[in-house]
Amino acid sequence: MTNRVHNIEYMRGLAMFGVIAIHVGAEALSEPALSPHLFLFLEIFSRFCVPLFFFVSAFGLFSSHPLTKPLSYAAYYKRRMQAVLVPYLVWSLFYIVAIPPIVDTDELLSSLHRLLFFGIGAYHLYFMVILLWFYFFFPVWRFCFSFSDKIVVPALVLLFPAQLFFNQYSTQMLDHLAVSPFWQPFFYYRLHTWPLHYLFPFFLGAFAATRRAQWNRTLGRHRLLLTAFFAAAAAWLAHEYYALLAKGSSLETAVNTLQQLSLPGFTFFLAATLLLYYLLAPSRLPEWLKRLLTYLSGHSYCVYLIHPLLLTALNAWRSANSLPFSNSVTLWIYAGTAILSLLSAIAIDKLSRFPLGGRLLGRLLLGKK
Repeated sequence: MTNRVHNIEYMRGLAMFGVIAIHVGAEALSEPALSPHLFLFLEIFSRFCVPLFFFVSAFGLFSSHPLTKPLSYAAYYKRRMQAVLVPYLVWSLFYIVAIPPIVDTDELLSSLHRLLFFGIGAYHLYFMVILLWFYFFFPVWRFCFSFSDKIVVPALVLLFPAQLFFNQYSTQMLDHLAVSPFWQPFFYYRLHTWPLHYLFPFFLGAFAATRRAQWNRTLGRHRLLLTAFFAAAAAWLAHEYYALLAKGSSLETAVNTLQQLSLPGFTFFLAATLLLYYLLAPSRLPEWLKRLLTYLSGHSYCVYLIHPLLLTALNAWRSANSLPFSNSVTLWIYAGTAILSLLSAIAIDKLSRFPLGGRLLGRLLLGKK
């Protein structure tokens, strides 16, 4: 990243392991042996990492292409397609073959374009589809942030409640909207493709990048308020979770109600993002932790892409040995997925440094230059 901001790198590295927690929790969703308290951390608190990645992506994008410098659109789009579109297509095809949908070959081939367009070749790849839409409209976002703070700041403040209203409407009302058969998949898979669901996190990251000095000063002056906001948001989210369980709701219902686009979930994302950015300033961290977080961040892209494969393998091993998703087994599955994913990412990175075949591998799997 041009003009590297260490806070953002550290946040990316940590968020990746929050995403792994979400997917491990999803595997354990129907298991009665799992503690609801552990599930709170795996599936409820950790979901803020999804919008956090859009915040981080926007920050990196606007830092790499400052508003003060002209943008070569041809070079920009070429690099974005190389870095995101090519790995997305390669990994989608890989997962479709490695963990195929339960359909016959003819049906799979006829629906391949739909799997790729809507990001459903694997359950975690929808993020890349939404990110590609954000990248595609980057000239529009640059124009939006070219205005003065007198316009940008009020607009960003108003965008937060507008985002909450849109997300609430989309998740609860649009399922009942009558549309023609052609448009049905666009609405059915809207959470996989519509960037509008994550517009505020992306714009918040863009604002932080384009007004970095102002952003840093503001967070530094209000560190106690940030802490109180985070504590209140976490307490609210936990209260809503336990209230649902007390009413007899299942864990699945609790997740669907309190996912990252809900009012409590989205508020927790904002509180956690602000506090994390402040706490992860390099001046507040010991040297060993900075090196560790930088290392994790450097491999986070590959960890994100490969971890479902390793999670599926570990879960198959668990099932073959008739092990329930108890607290200890769940934590071992999480640790195993995280460690094996990191080791795999390291191995792929080293292979990609070899000439010819290795460099081609890096381009296809990780979008390297």
